[in-house]
Amino acid sequence: GVLDTREGKRENKKSMTVMINETRRQKTELPEFTCDEDTPVFCFLGRFDDQKGLNILLDVLGNDQKIKGLVAGGRIKIVFAGTGNIQYMLKVKELEKAYPGGVAYLGWADETTAKRLFAGADVNIMPSLFEPKGIVQMQAARFGVVNLVNKVGGLKDDVTDFSEGDNGNGYAVDFTKGEPVGLLRDAMLRVIDDFDGKDKV
Repeated sequence: GVLDTREGKRENKKSMTVMINETRRQKTELPEFTCDEDTPVFCFLGRFDDQKGLNILLDVLGNDQKIKGLVAGGRIKIVFAGTGNIQYMLKVKELEKAYPGGVAYLGWADETTAKRLFAGADVNIMPSLFEPKGIVQMQAARFGVVNLVNKVGGLKDDVTDFSEGDNGNGYAVDFTKGEPVGLLRDAMLRVIDDFDGKDKV
């Protein structure tokens, strides 16, 4: 019953927020999570292991002062879904506890949870170190989510950086061209700038 994509995303963000708060009430005593249409929502959905490059994203969130400030102030939101390496799970939970207004953790995601997450998110982060094909980027795109990926395997086949002209459909960085944490951080800041300017295009 929505009239356009923007209205649909707004309604889906509300649904995603309800899902996050239902999860919080069951598992934690954290305050209510809120989100509006003008706040970019990043998501990470996948196995919590080294292959997925989660350590790189966690380094950005834990150590970069600018990104930390944006998360702490609720200026950007980051929602995690998945399970795996216990140390990564603990780090994500620590981030959620430290920044409950900016970080949310859903735990293991079934198909319904994944769909509601993608429906409400704006950007899917896949900093994978290798990815023979990958389906998460395709699922995200199906829900109108822009992908931010490392240019490896199937990801480089599916995602072309917006800077490359009319064929661009996302953000693609190449971790072989520099320091991965810095490259991912810069890409996230670029996303935020583009999101802020979306009404000017």
